Amino acid sequence: MKFYPQLVTGATVQFPLTATNSARTVENELADGRRVQWSDASERLSRWVCTYQELLPSEWAALRQLFDECEGRLEEFVFPDPMGNLLVWSEDFSRAEWMKSGVNLQGAVAGPLGGTTGTRVVATGSVTGELVQAVALPGWYSTTFSVWVRSEAAGVMELVRRSGAVSQTVSVRTGANWKRVSLSGTTAGGPEPNQFGLAVPAGGAIEVFGAQLEAQPAASAYKKTSAMSGLYLGARFDADELRPTMTAVDRVRVAVPMVARRGV
Repeated sequence: MKFYPQLVTGATVQFPLTATNSARTVENELADGRRVQWSDASERLSRWVCTYQELLPSEWAALRQLFDECEGRLEEFVFPDPMGNLLVWSEDFSRAEWMKSGVNLQGAVAGPLGGTTGTRVVATGSVTGELVQAVALPGWYSTTFSVWVRSEAAGVMELVRRSGAVSQTVSVRTGANWKRVSLSGTTAGGPEPNQFGLAVPAGGAIEVFGAQLEAQPAASAYKKTSAMSGLYLGARFDADELRPTMTAVDRVRVAVPMVARRGV
């Protein structure tokens, strides 16, 4: 798989960023003159125009290399929407995409943003329990995983990122008040999909809400997801050539148009 490169800051894009979504409606006119319309899900498209200023030589080289490897519009690459949440089912941890090891879930817990949107995660065994989701990003990709947590009694849990046999963790103290915590960085793992989630000590119980993953060095405003995340596995460049402009010695300005079918 090919992956869209990141900047040396760990961000994927610069602002301004233009993003649009479009859909196609199919219409059929019946013999009696009536018309039937329905949405064509296969033609829901997302488009971006990423405008970069003052790119370093290494950043421009990585972008140009991907463009050449894809032969412009021809081949696909993985693109994490910089305005999206890269996890699916960000509030429904009962879904199969959330892998559970040694934990039971109890839903309908009062959440930090109102309603019964929280979930209690109880570690039932004699060892640490885990709740993680696999995402098709390699270990070298800079990400931030964030989630709201609380517990009835003061305790400690961990946020986890796993890339093969390599793990990155951060310990978090929990208490009666909801707080949003995060784990940022990269790992030394390989190209296999990484796992992101949390670890609860044996016998412990943690309440969680609003899991989010972003391809950037810090968390942004929460974005709820269901079956569709902001990770596009079939993105393409939407141009036959890139037209860079040298703005200073070893500095490049360039606009990069991309397109992807939504949900792919």
